[in-house]
Amino acid sequence: MEKNIFESMMVESSLFLDKSRLHHTYVPEQLPHRDKEISTIAHNLVEALHGQIPSNMILYGVTGAGKTAVTSFVLTHLQEKGDNIDAKVGTYVINCRNIDTNYRVLALLGNELIDDEDEKIPFTGWPTDR
Repeated sequence: MEKNIFESMMVESSLFLDKSRLHHTYVPEQLPHRDKEISTIAHNLVEALHGQIPSNMILYGVTGAGKTAVTSFVLTHLQEKGDNIDAKVGTYVINCRNIDTNYRVLALLGNELIDDEDEKIPFTGWPTDR
């Protein structure tokens, strides 16, 4: 046996050219066949570029339909446009499949506003003796 069990594996070619494309956070440069969805979301969010608060949106559909990819795609373009025109646009994505309670959503948003690590809101709540 070789000195390190990974030695032979390091020289093998991978099945994947870019495995990061399989990760749920990957956003492709183009989203074919999603023009209507992209346009609908963009029409709602354009208000943010004018300094206004956009209306709430609820996106629903079957798993794998592209909700997260379309949202991330549009928000990336929104942030880029905001940077180009010096508009202060803040975006934050919460996937409610992972952050699945009201408390956790609010804790996550609250922690985005807190700089001091000692003051961060715990993911599962504060102990009763605090």
